[in-house]
Amino acid sequence: MLITPAASEVDDLIFMSKGRTMGTVFYPTREELVEQREEILAAAGLTEPELRAKADAGLLSGGEYDALSELDVIAYLLDEAVSETV
Repeated sequence: MLITPAASEVDDLIFMSKGRTMGTVFYPTREELVEQREEILAAAGLTEPELRAKADAGLLSGGEYDALSELDVIAYLLDEAVSETV
């Protein structure tokens, strides 16, 4: 059985075949992740427990929500417990 790609898949194949490459994958070190977490908290002007308390109270700004989401990703990458707040 011959399977032919859908039109959108053909467009993707043509796009990739014209010398364009996929983005570079970045593998941060543990130290870089810890540093990034510190920078996020410094920019938010809050400690992580303070940020999570605001989330529990439903008082996060958009930037604080983004910061908390990034902290959860970092915790996941560091194999730490991830909060269920966000």
